[in-house]
Amino acid sequence: MQFQNIVSLGYNCEVSFRIEDFIHDKIKSYPFSWAYIKDQKKFLDALQNLDDILKHEIEVLPWGMFLDKKYGISFHGKGDKAALFQEDGTVNQAVADSMIEELKSRENYLIEKLKKLLESDQTTLFIVKVPSKKDGKENAEFIQGVLKFLKEHYVSQKFMLLAVAEKSHLEFIKFLGEDVCDKFLTVRSVEAFAEDENTQTGGDIAGWMDVIGRCGEYYPSPEEQEKRDERLRNQIQELEKQRDELLTAKNWLDEQYHFKDTRIEELEKWVAELESGKKWLEEHGQEQEKYIAQLRHIISGLMKA
Repeated sequence: MQFQNIVSLGYNCEVSFRIEDFIHDKIKSYPFSWAYIKDQKKFLDALQNLDDILKHEIEVLPWGMFLDKKYGISFHGKGDKAALFQEDGTVNQAVADSMIEELKSRENYLIEKLKKLLESDQTTLFIVKVPSKKDGKENAEFIQGVLKFLKEHYVSQKFMLLAVAEKSHLEFIKFLGEDVCDKFLTVRSVEAFAEDENTQTGGDIAGWMDVIGRCGEYYPSPEEQEKRDERLRNQIQELEKQRDELLTAKNWLDEQYHFKDTRIEELEKWVAELESGKKWLEEHGQEQEKYIAQLRHIISGLMKA
């Protein structure tokens, strides 16, 4: 199967990082691409009420994320996290309010983007990461709920849902019932997920590449391919600029190295001249001492007379 889009539906950032590894590019972000889904049931409710996300109480978490308390979803804000907290650890409300406004605006845009995707004719692979700490029945209900949402809202039905779990936590499969054979659902496993603190580089990355690759190939739309090509051209230009700067630095070092050799030759010449001067002084010093001794002898003789 060929996919024009690969979209994360959580539960955390590891899915998006693995998508980026697979496509060798930055992902196209959607509402939950970089979110942390704390409560599966609340998340399923959020899917059915997309326009209601971030419309209720929002809590600033100690690590700088923003929790939509109604739907149990944490989002990253944009800005200086250090400025979000005062010296005593309390929230700087002015900074928090500004970051929340930006977050709401950004999520509104991404929600509209998701709605357009659901109404499009494009082929999309959706990926969910199955939490290992949840029980099998709860995970099965979560997967079934996401699958139900996509079937009801993805107009063209050109999609696949990939549920990825750890190999040691596949007990939810027996609770999927007939859905385990659903043509829209694929269940795969990896050896281990990344720790929440290391989602970018941790976990079984090779396993993720395998399970995503077995679902199909990524073929972005012509418009997206043009954007990818433009990003690649910009990256090439930046690398060429860095190369030129390195070559300039190398040439300067070569010149300094050549100058160093010249200076060494001059110093060696000066040392030789100093050695010659020292030898001359030593030779003439002996003659002077002899002459002084003769003068002393003459003076001594005159004094006796």
